[in-house]
Amino acid sequence: MSKLFTGVGDTKPTTLLSKEETDKLFKDREDKALESQKRAEENRKKDLAEMQIDCNNQLIDFYKNNSYSDSFKEYIPLRNEVLVKIFTYKPSNKELIGKSLLGRSEIMIPSAANGEYVKSTTSNTDQTLPIVKLIKIGKSCETKDLKEGSLYTVSVDDIEGYDFNPDFIHAMQYGDAKQGGKNITKIPTDMPQRKKRINIRWAKFVFNMPNLLKKEDNKFSDIFLIPEVLIKSEFIPNGVN
Repeated sequence: MSKLFTGVGDTKPTTLLSKEETDKLFKDREDKALESQKRAEENRKKDLAEMQIDCNNQLIDFYKNNSYSDSFKEYIPLRNEVLVKIFTYKPSNKELIGKSLLGRSEIMIPSAANGEYVKSTTSNTDQTLPIVKLIKIGKSCETKDLKEGSLYTVSVDDIEGYDFNPDFIHAMQYGDAKQGGKNITKIPTDMPQRKKRINIRWAKFVFNMPNLLKKEDNKFSDIFLIPEVLIKSEFIPNGVN
């Protein structure tokens, strides 16, 4: 083993490792990194398993809960449409939300340097699944096996994921020009940058109670009046007899 001086002014020599010692040092570091990755993956699988059990339990509760049905007893669809409630999973263990197990969504945040928007990401706090509970069956529906209170699947493409909010895009495009960026002062602070895909593609199916004087008082944001043809198949959660 030899000594190596690192530069002018050094008073203490730095040890120069042999090739064997250098190789061993890098090997130890690599082993520790792989072990750390392995533990992280094991913890992630454990958290996902916990979350899946939690999701299944919430689905069972969703299936059994009919407490809101009376709110719609006066409404009977006349065409081949069905009134449904969409299922959204919200983790019971809030500590799991920050681990991005439900994925991350791209958002735009104002830059501290110039106030213009730059890309960032945020953890999703819930996940809407392509599963609905049938509340009311239209009189003209052709599928005779439909049952009120049962669960059914709908198209994944219309439900899962997030899309940019068209209103936010419009505000970005038509705000005051600012040398390659947009003036953020005209964008409402409470305007969501991204919306769940269902809230964009199913916006025309949102059900508002017809007897409400003020539509903003509608408490059923997860209730939709959809064409019968969007129903794909019956779904029975694990654990339901």
